[in-house]
Order: sequence, then structure tokens, then C-alpha cells
Amino acid sequence: MTTLPPPPRRVRRKVTVGWIVGWVSYLACWLGALGLGLALANELAYRFLGHDVTAAVTSLHEHPDGDGGFARVARYTYTPGPGRAPRADHARLDGRVFRELQLSLGKGMPDDISFPPDKPGALAVRAYTLGPIAYGRPVEHQFHDFFIIVPAGFFPIFALLTFVIHRGLIVRGRERRRIFVHGVAVPGTIVGQREDHSGDQSVVLADYTYTPANAAEPISAAHWIRTRFASGHATPGQTVTVLYDPADPTDCTIYEYGEFRVA
Repeated sequence: MTTLPPPPRRVRRKVTVGWIVGWVSYLACWLGALGLGLALANELAYRFLGHDVTAAVTSLHEHPDGDGGFARVARYTYTPGPGRAPRADHARLDGRVFRELQLSLGKGMPDDISFPPDKPGALAVRAYTLGPIAYGRPVEHQFHDFFIIVPAGFFPIFALLTFVIHRGLIVRGRERRRIFVHGVAVPGTIVGQREDHSGDQSVVLADYTYTPANAAEPISAAHWIRTRFASGHATPGQTVTVLYDPADPTDCTIYEYGEFRVA
């Protein structure tokens, strides 16, 4: 049994591989959800707030893209909205629109074409402005509905994963930390050790009993222990320190096998 100071205690979390992996996964899902959410919002604004303008195409470029296909890129300038400065941009075009622009000069279909400054190509661009934000994209883009399908399909998945990991890593972590900081410490006794098989996973559980202050009967509980503690630890008859919530004595943990240590 470990002797602990009275609450409130200063505690620190034990840094484990699982905890690091959890945080890396949480940040990755959070950033993914943020990026997909912004992309989805941008696409909705493009579709519902945008207006069509005519862009002046300055050049066309067609080269292999490395995936067995061709990148057909147009460079152009356009004005996204009233009072806005002209913007220079480039984008991949739908093959049909790209060919029409190539043939409009009557020069066949070379890989690179530059339009005369006094006779640029005409390209339909949809644009929107919202405060400092200005965004535009050719109506006949090479990827068509890719910009709405991917964010709309993956944003809910990443948002759900972020919520689940947040509940398990942060909310649950705060709840466990509260017991280590404010929990009442009493001696407990390990009464058994067993493996719990759930699907393809197997975890080691230590069954233990403890008697809260002013309680007439002991309470039985189980604690998940790390595999490296399973051999030679948490053996029947071993005395451990149990921390429990005074408002709910059944909410408890074993200090020796917990996630926090007294600083």
C-alpha cells in the first residue's frame, strides 16, 4: 500500500505509449475535421453565394501528371467581385473546355499556348467574396464534384472520431484525475486476477475489495492493469491503495495501477 497525502493532491500524468498515441490520433482527427469542415464551408459558399464571371486566359499548358494521365492547366485573370482587384490564378480544366480553348487560336494542339494580350481566351469562372475572403474556380474544372464529395463524405467521419477520442482522452482523463486529486484513500485488497476476452482483444483485470469510510460492508470492483504488471503484481492478498469519490464510493481506482502519480 502507498501512503498518500490528504486531498487535494498535486498529481502528474504518467506518460505512456498509449497516451501519446491517443493524443497524436486526437490532433490528427481534429486537424482533419477542421480542414474538411473549412473545405465544405468554402464549397457551399462557392455554390450558393458565387456568381459567374468571365476570366481572361493568358496561357494553356498540357503535360503528363505522373499518374498515367495529363494535367491540362489554364492560367487566367479575373475580377472576383465589384471593387475587388483582378486576380491571377491557374487551375486544371475539363478536357473538352481545354481543347476548345486550344483550337480557338487555330494553332492545333501544342503542349503550351500563350494568348495574345489583346485577344485572351474566355473562361467561365464562378467566384464569391465574403469579407476579406475571395475565391474563384473554373465552372468546368477537371475534378468536377470532387470538391464537394470528399468534404461532405469525410467530414462527418472525422468529426465523429474527434468527438469519441475527446470523450475518452480528455473528458474521461479529467474525471480520473479528479479522483486522484480529491479521492479518499483507503486500503484495498486484491482478491483475484483474470483475463477478459472481448472479440480479438484480451485484457487483464484485477478484482479487489475496499471499505469506504463509515461504510458497513466492503465494495467489490475490478481494475484494468497493464500487461507488464500482470506477472508478479496484483496477486491475491496484495494490499493496495484505493481512491474513491466520496460522493459516489463505487467510483474508484487503484492508485498503484492508475494513470496519475502524486507530484
